[in-house]
Amino acid sequence: MIDLRKYREAVKKAVKVEAEIDKNWSWRVIKVNKNLIAIGWGYLDYLHEDSAFEIIAMEDEWAEGEVNLIGTMPNGSKKYCFCGEESWSDVKTVEDGIKYLIYLMASTARSIY
Repeated sequence: MIDLRKYREAVKKAVKVEAEIDKNWSWRVIKVNKNLIAIGWGYLDYLHEDSAFEIIAMEDEWAEGEVNLIGTMPNGSKKYCFCGEESWSDVKTVEDGIKYLIYLMASTARSIY
């Protein structure tokens, strides 16, 4: 089982990057616990929505040592990142995968809203 708390600093850095890019709305880390990363966005606060961008990790049952990250946006849409050494992997490490998912979700949110 992947413990996402190990990646707290990577999450903070990635969210800080998105906050610097987004001049209109704030971005913040709501929580990083063993099973879940939750990120808040000022635009959702403005709309009085109680939702967040979430990331969970799952170990791949087909490829030993591979990790699948799943990002869920407040509208329910999903983003995926495969972490590992396989040819289908998006990135090599879980840390890079978390950064990549935060970037994907934030970029999508800014383009939609």
